[in-house]
Amino acid sequence: EDELLGPSNKDEDKAEPETEVDINVAKIMFSNGDSKTPLRESVDLMKEMITGFVRDLIQEAIKVSPNDTVKFAHLRYVLRKDHPKLYRAKEKYTEYKSFEEKRRKTKRAVPF
Repeated sequence: EDELLGPSNKDEDKAEPETEVDINVAKIMFSNGDSKTPLRESVDLMKEMITGFVRDLIQEAIKVSPNDTVKFAHLRYVLRKDHPKLYRAKEKYTEYKSFEEKRRKTKRAVPF
């Protein structure tokens, strides 16, 4: 794959190598209208924002969980007032469950 991150304002000698997370964040940014090769600083900022959002979401879910175990129902409760995020979470959870079911059936059908 060609380099997905654009130039950095930092010293090139001190530039960190691209990680899989960096590449995925750059792809997400591009799919949402950013340039094909966003600046490394932009990717780093997005990673910080995503990490902060997920951390806060999980912390809120832990607060409503009776035993500090986060389940989808806890995430659904935390997102209940944010309809777009709740809808997207439900959609992704359904896709995940469908994928898991297909994987389970495939494992049963093909013994190794």
